[in-house]
Amino acid sequence: MVLRNLIGKNARMSSGSSVMPRKFFLRFNDYKVSIHKKVSIPKQKYCAKRYRFVHCAVWYKKQKVGIIDLSIAYSDMTTVFTADTKLVLEHQGKGLASQIYEGLIKQGNLAIQSQNQSKGAMKLWRKLAANPTLSMYFVDDVMSESFFKCEIYNVRLNSKSDLEYENYENKCCNPYQKGGSLLLVSKESELDKTIARYIAIRKEANKLVSNFKKFDAVKI
Repeated sequence: MVLRNLIGKNARMSSGSSVMPRKFFLRFNDYKVSIHKKVSIPKQKYCAKRYRFVHCAVWYKKQKVGIIDLSIAYSDMTTVFTADTKLVLEHQGKGLASQIYEGLIKQGNLAIQSQNQSKGAMKLWRKLAANPTLSMYFVDDVMSESFFKCEIYNVRLNSKSDLEYENYENKCCNPYQKGGSLLLVSKESELDKTIARYIAIRKEANKLVSNFKKFDAVKI
């Protein structure tokens, strides 16, 4: 699942039901997360791919304090979603988002994606990058809607606690200086293992091409 992290500064919880359900997908302390609807949106003339939509609600005691709207991000991956996430102001800064994201990833078999991050979201994703049970990647998806047609790189925290990734030429890059998405998956999950193999293959292919170019010269 991929989540685009857009936490509203003073969000109103107008999406979905305001009546607290009886069943919850996640629970921690006085907070609960419920899944309210899961529908398929038919193809539109302007949209070549079919989107699946999931609405999650965040509850504090009996009050709705947040919403997470999820939709499929790529044409070839049904477990990768973008997310429009909003929490009311008084419930921000308590580590709530990181707990929800980790719970959704591990219990929902999801991967979380983020684009166009605010300063608060950048801080959140630095915290998530430090979680030893999660793996983070940078997906260069500006030119493609297919996940496995994109270049994908491992993301880590550098000595300054900033996010960076190493490209196939072993050059360290800032993911916020290049168009693309951050992706968060459960470490050692099948998706994580698949991405690791994919990166290894792409890196080796790039190395072969670079070596060939050394000899690719006309000598007549």
